[in-house]
Amino acid sequence: MPDHLMSIRHILLLTSLCTAMGLQAAAQEQKTDTLTTVKDTLKAPAIAKDSTATVKDSTAVGKKKRAPFERQFRLGVDIYRPIASLAYRNRYGLELMADYTFREDKYLVLEAGYGGGNIDYDYLKYNTKNTFIKLGIDVSMFDKLDNKDWDIIFVGFRYGLGIGQRGPATFTVTNPFGGATEDETPARNYWAHWGEITAGMRFELLPRFFAGWNVRAKFFLNANTFDGAVAPNYIAGYGTGDKSTSFDFNFYCAYSIRWYK
Repeated sequence: MPDHLMSIRHILLLTSLCTAMGLQAAAQEQKTDTLTTVKDTLKAPAIAKDSTATVKDSTAVGKKKRAPFERQFRLGVDIYRPIASLAYRNRYGLELMADYTFREDKYLVLEAGYGGGNIDYDYLKYNTKNTFIKLGIDVSMFDKLDNKDWDIIFVGFRYGLGIGQRGPATFTVTNPFGGATEDETPARNYWAHWGEITAGMRFELLPRFFAGWNVRAKFFLNANTFDGAVAPNYIAGYGTGDKSTSFDFNFYCAYSIRWYK
């Protein structure tokens, strides 16, 4: 075979070999890309799972519970009322209070008591007595300095309800032409209710022992209940029965118990 034909044959053989090797390499690369795609697909759920976990963690942070704080129940007695009765001998009474911290700066308040009065004039005589209850809330005006700080300055609101009796009222009417006429109004049961705006403070003088005061503005809600009748001279918890507004003062000594919840 001539030499130039041998050279052409060799060239053709080398060309065929290179083409075959190129096809094999391309097939191998395509296989590798396919495997990579499959692996990425298999990893996708894991990524989604991580995303779900992140969302759950964010939700958990959003719903994180508030740290527990110390609760307090406090019971006190008004020592001003017995002292005031020494000056106002026609009145007497006893008032108690209790409050509970349902929030760090808010207190539910319950107040209750009893009392009465008497009128002993030359022309009018009668006695009254009643019990009362008040419900309301006090709100501290300042944040606590720390968990041991229970001193407060507050404003509050109350709703009061009193139930009582005015005894028979004996009265004397003087005749301008001389002489006098004596008559009597029968006893009468009554109920009265009112609203209050109050402010004050409580200070912990000794561990768990408090002292503090309240000032109050009171507004009779059924002042016309005594129209045309002899009004009680004193309604415990409110004040004078024939006035639509009343102002009052209390000074409390109290003791508290505390616990965590």
